[in-house]
Amino acid sequence: MKKLTAVGAIILAGVLAIPGSLGLTSPVYAQQGSKQLTDEEYQKLQQKRQEQWQTLEDIQKRQENTGQRLQDAEKRRQDALKRQKAAEQGLKEK
Repeated sequence: MKKLTAVGAIILAGVLAIPGSLGLTSPVYAQQGSKQLTDEEYQKLQQKRQEQWQTLEDIQKRQENTGQRLQDAEKRRQDALKRQKAAEQGLKEK
């Protein structure tokens, strides 16, 4: 009985492992039923991708500008602190 079960398991494994064996499976085509793009649809798709690319570039530029603006703001803050200390020092001397 164990031998019969083992042989059955081997046959089942072989059937499942070999694609298309015994006609149990049918081929699947990835592009089945797809249609060709018209020139107009293709141009719209290109334009949409170009707009997405432009948007990403704009975001990146803004982020770079943000870093520069933060550095400038920090420098202005430090300059303001120096001027304030100098003004306080001038008031103490009077």
